[in-house]
Formats: sequence, C-alpha cells, structure tokens
Amino acid sequence: MAKLQMSSLLTVRNRTRKIFFWSTIALLAYSLCGFFVLPVLVKYALVKKIPQALNRPVVIDKIRINPYTLNLRVQGFNLTQKEGKGHFVAFDELLVNLQAASLFKRAIIVKNLSLTHPQIHITRHADNIYSFSDLLSSAGESEAGDGEPGAPLLFSINNIEIADGEVKVDDKPKATVHQIDELTVAIPAVSNLPYHIETYVQPSFSALINGTQMALGGLVKPFADSQETIVELKMAGIDIPSYLAYIPNETGITLRSALVDLDIKMSFVNFINKGSRLSLTGEMIVREVEVVDGEQRSYLRLPRLTLEFADANLLDKKVHLKKVAFQDLALEAWRQDNGQILPVALLGTGKAEEAPQAPIKEAKEEKSGLLVDIDLFEVAGGSGRFHDAATGAARPPLHQVDDLNLRLTHFSTAPDNRADFTFSLQLNETGGIKGQGQIGVTPLFYLLDFEVADIAIKPYQPYIQEHVNIAIADGALAS
Repeated sequence: MAKLQMSSLLTVRNRTRKIFFWSTIALLAYSLCGFFVLPVLVKYALVKKIPQALNRPVVIDKIRINPYTLNLRVQGFNLTQKEGKGHFVAFDELLVNLQAASLFKRAIIVKNLSLTHPQIHITRHADNIYSFSDLLSSAGESEAGDGEPGAPLLFSINNIEIADGEVKVDDKPKATVHQIDELTVAIPAVSNLPYHIETYVQPSFSALINGTQMALGGLVKPFADSQETIVELKMAGIDIPSYLAYIPNETGITLRSALVDLDIKMSFVNFINKGSRLSLTGEMIVREVEVVDGEQRSYLRLPRLTLEFADANLLDKKVHLKKVAFQDLALEAWRQDNGQILPVALLGTGKAEEAPQAPIKEAKEEKSGLLVDIDLFEVAGGSGRFHDAATGAARPPLHQVDDLNLRLTHFSTAPDNRADFTFSLQLNETGGIKGQGQIGVTPLFYLLDFEVADIAIKPYQPYIQEHVNIAIADGALAS
C-alpha cells in the first residue's frame, strides 16, 4: 500500500515537472520569437513588399515588438521619392499598442497610437502632375477590379497623437514652397464599434502654416446616428494673396495685400432620416487690404473689416450676421480721356482699352431663396476719390467724399422687412449731406429724409458747361 502511494506521488511529481518544463520551453520560445524573430520577419516583409506596392525604395532602421504588452515600435522609417532622391514619407517613430481584445472582438483595438516627427514632401510638376500621381492611378485600377465590398472592418483606435509633424509642398510651376511645421494632432478615440458610438472625440490640431499659427479643437461623434461634429478654428494673419496665385486672374487688378484672422466655430449635425444642420458662429477679421493695378495704382484700401456670425442653419440657406463693420474704407477711381472708368475697365479685359458697346438685355429675376439677416451694418470713416480727366477741363476735377458714416440696423431679405439707417458724409471738403430712413428688399422699398449743407457748385462747372454755356464763379447749395 505504501509502495503504491509512493508510486502515485512520483507520477504526479514527474507530470508536474514535465508541465513546468514544457511551459518554460513554450514561454521561452514565445519570448524569443516575439522579441527577436518576429521583428526581423516583419521588417523583412515590409522592406520587400512596400517597394513592390508603391514603386519606391524604403528604409527601416529598427522594429521592436513586445509580445507581452503587444507594443509595436517602428523607428527610422523612410519612404523615398520615386526617383530615389529625398524622402516622400518619413517618421522618427511609430508606437502602436494593440489590445488582446482584438482577437475575440474580431476587430482592431488599439490602446494608443503615437507618431513622432512625421514628414511628407510633395512636389507639383507641370500639367498638375504630382510626385504621388502614379500611386493614385494604380489605386484606381486596383479598385476597378474589385468585386462587391465586404463587411466593414471594425476598429477602435484610442489616444492618437502626432507630434512635430512636417509637410512640404514644392510647387515648381509657381516657384513657391508651402511649409507646414510644428504639426501636432491629438484625438482621444476614433471607433466604429457599437459600444463606442456614443463616445465623444475631442480632437485638437495646431500647426505653423506658411508662418501662420493655426489652432483647431472641438468635439466629434463620427459614427453615431447624429454624426455630430463641432469644430473650433483659430488662425491669425492668413496671407490671402499667396493662395490667390493658384486662381486664374484674367483682370488687370490684383490683391496686393490682405490678412485674415479667424476665431470661428462650425457645428454640423446629420440626423438619419431627419435632415442635417450646419451652423457657423464666431468672428472673422479681414485687414490690411489693398487692391492695385499693374501700375500699382491703388483702388481700394481697407484697414479692417469685421464679420460676426450668429447661429443659423446654412443648409436651409439662412445666413445670420450679428455685425458687418468697415473701418476707414477708402475707394479711388479714374475716368480717362476716352471715357473709360478705372478700375471698371480693367475687370473684363485685363487692361484698359475700348470695347464695343453690347446691347443691354433685361436680366431675368432669379430667386435664390437665400435669407440674409444682418443685425448691424456700419461703415465708419469711409472715403472716396474720383479723378475725372474726360471733361476737357484744363485742370481735371477731383471729387472726394470724406467722413462717410453709415449705420444700418435689423436688415433682412425676408419679405416686408424694414431696416432703419442713418448716414452722413462730407463732400469736396466744403459741405455735407446727412440723412436717415428705412429700406426694404422684398419688395424693394426706401424712405429717405436728408439734409444738404453748403455744397460748393464750382467743382461741377465742367459738367454744367457741357449742357449750358454759362460759367459759375462761385456758389453753394443747401437744402
């Protein structure tokens, strides 16, 4: 009996030793494969397959895998240009922490993803050919050969971070380089798994774009039934003329300078079977605007234009502005000997030259259905100059308006709306006009009470002499 018990005890011990031994061997093999073998295989596969798929050489310094924490770390990635000179896409480090739940959820679940110093360099050649155009054509051919799409891939990617990104666009035809530096993106979670649908994503974005600092933040619910997105955008000093270079300009005038500051919030909600809503609130400031012609003659100067947006559904063709304010707006125009008026004559042909008079046709009224509400519209300190060289006078007259102030309240394109307005101006440095009234658009309506004081008549002598052979030495008009 004692021998039988001893034999059973030895059998159990041997079995335990075997289990421990083989468990140790399996753990050691798993560790060796995970830490040492798998990174080599993954690196070999990527270095071999990526050039075949993208037709570009690739270099990867190091790949590290932790089989216990399921961390994948790729360091020193460099996908070069097609010609092999310079990098196309590169980054210092990519860290992905995959969750074990991906196996039984049949989805890609990532605990965190971080990308350090990503770099993208793009070149635009003639005929709108880019350094990546061959990739787009090959992708299109691949999609054309696919059959019906399968089930969507489920995923949940959390704690997404991109730090110190860089994007460079070398525009050869325009001889311009666009640069994005200090690119930082943070997205706590993006998921299409059912239990993540109602989770709000709070993205943030900041970058230095062509020397202009930009910051963006907000809330996103990308896969919920409402598909709600709230985006906050802040930018200062956007140089508009640098971007207008990509828009064909067939006129003879150019925008020499203009800067835009943005502090706006855009909200979009798309309810399934209930329509959508898009609203814009915040402030946009346009400043240091100047419009000139080829001889650098200035036609428009605007130190500051302020637009304040109020909540309205843009998809319903509703625009609501709290305030539209022009500060120190200055306009200038010239009438030449041939009767042409600059800058109007430069708008169609690109240069001032006589064009045949086209017959005037009545334009058919088209109702756009756009509803515009402006709580306050004002012009403060406006001015204008009109140089007239077509009168034949020895000294071409100069007509000028100064101290133009206009205030319009509660304007709307809604039917039967009446907006109140007041205005005042100084004419030719002598007299002035001021008044008040009401104006409506649908139907067209206006009511005006005004007062004229000490308007000098002599500056209008050349126009009077065209019709009546009299000379006015002096005089003033008041009403």
